[in-house]
Amino acid sequence: ADGAQSRLARSLGIVEGAPQAVCSAAYVGVGSYAFEGDVAFVAEPALGAGYASLFRMPGDELNFCVYLPPGGGVGARDLARLHRSLPRDNAALAGFLGPQPAFGAMRSGAMRVGGVPRSVGAGVLVVGDAAGQVDPISGGGIHYALEAGELAAQTLVAAFEAGDFGEERLSAYHLAWTERWSPTFGDERCARRRSCSPYQT
Repeated sequence: ADGAQSRLARSLGIVEGAPQAVCSAAYVGVGSYAFEGDVAFVAEPALGAGYASLFRMPGDELNFCVYLPPGGGVGARDLARLHRSLPRDNAALAGFLGPQPAFGAMRSGAMRVGGVPRSVGAGVLVVGDAAGQVDPISGGGIHYALEAGELAAQTLVAAFEAGDFGEERLSAYHLAWTERWSPTFGDERCARRRSCSPYQT
């Protein structure tokens, strides 16, 4: 588990290529926004298959995020511009945030999504962001990483019992998580996302 860049796994030749998605986040100061809900997701044509979101945090700060999955025609080069312009240009976000939202500094990061073709090597299991165990549509991955950790632990118990940490034995881990999540991580699901209406809860 060495993050979405998968530096260790890439150096070992297990994971290949760069992360395909990007996201941004910035806090919005308490009392500077109009939003009354807890969570909002907003679709916008400029985001391709991505979305913007607002999450109420402990202490009543908001977390404003923009997620750009692969294949939507926009990517890392567009992220900062979209992060800055959407709160002003998107009517739903402008309504949620009000006329003078107090934004903190934008943070951004790459995301490896949709799983990787290979997540094991001799003596190595790749888990979580490094293995791309992130839903390509939602950008969510915490529960996938937790489940993958359990699958990895089960595989390692069997490997310790057998005294065998070769790639063939450890491949049971890769098979287990890919079979479990292939409907979620499949390209066809990502291709079906085109638009949705803004909503809040």
